[in-house]
Amino acid sequence: MSKVEREIETKILVTPEQFDALYDEWSEKAIDGKIKDKFRPRAYFDTKSRRLYQEKIALRVQYKEDKGFEQTIKYEAHEENKKKKSKDEPLERDEVKDFLKGKDEHPDLGLVDLDEIPDKDVCKTLKKCREKELKHVFTAAVKRKYFVIPVMEDGKVIGKVELAFDRGNIIHADEADLCEPVAEIEVELKEGDPKVVDMVVEEILAQTPGAKISTLSKADVGYDLDAQAAERKQKRKEVAKNVKSDKKVLPKQSRKMFPNK
Repeated sequence: MSKVEREIETKILVTPEQFDALYDEWSEKAIDGKIKDKFRPRAYFDTKSRRLYQEKIALRVQYKEDKGFEQTIKYEAHEENKKKKSKDEPLERDEVKDFLKGKDEHPDLGLVDLDEIPDKDVCKTLKKCREKELKHVFTAAVKRKYFVIPVMEDGKVIGKVELAFDRGNIIHADEADLCEPVAEIEVELKEGDPKVVDMVVEEILAQTPGAKISTLSKADVGYDLDAQAAERKQKRKEVAKNVKSDKKVLPKQSRKMFPNK
């Protein structure tokens, strides 16, 4: 059964050196010292025409120990997209989760309970894509260390956020050398006043010269690689076409003492 959750988070890009220093400092604030880590590569899928991404929908599959393969759909509600947002404003996305049947690692949009999704445009797109072939586009191979910290104001806890430290690579499925390194921190609201996300982000930015907020998701980065892969494919087609044409012309030119004259 589909599980829908709302995600409110801000992403901060840092250098590898800053990544380690910030982790050492902020992990000391973890509630009860509880720190978790995981390496769960996430494979992203789409139709041949990239219909899902055109509608700002990301579809991924990851393996969870003792549970099997989990399918997750992320999207921003179209009504919210119409609002003008600041580049520093936290991302708000809905997640729809389902576990795939058996050991199958291929996504199945037929599992999604469309009645649970309030956005009609998203439902319409998912319904249309149910009959289309879904292909592996790229993988986010990222190791994550994460923990929850309390956020204080005037001596009181007004909320809690999860700090997730992600490091790894995003790799294109067909062009493995198309790879983008990842070193980022996600600050996500877990409970309480949403402003606690901004409070933590501002503190991290103040202590980290050069660090910057990013509104790009891992899916956005992966699809940028996909665009580069498409350009490569087009260039290969053009070269193959020219070679085929040359094969017809060159034999005639080879009989000339001075070809092209």
